[in-house]
Amino acid sequence: MWPSAMCEGSGPISPEFAETHSALLVFIGDRVFKIKKPVDFGFLDFSTPESRSSMSPRARTESPACS
Repeated sequence: MWPSAMCEGSGPISPEFAETHSALLVFIGDRVFKIKKPVDFGFLDFSTPESRSSMSPRARTESPACS
């Protein structure tokens, strides 16, 4: 069981999963975790760990579009 899957007094929460062409999404309570797949579609290249981490959550929240 994942430590973040526990809520006070309610016991464990079962994660739910969804899959896209480029990622696995894990839904736990009110949170969503995105795990990028190692794929290269030409228009989208996540084939290396460096390319998958280039758009980390920190990078997205610090972009000008999010201001």
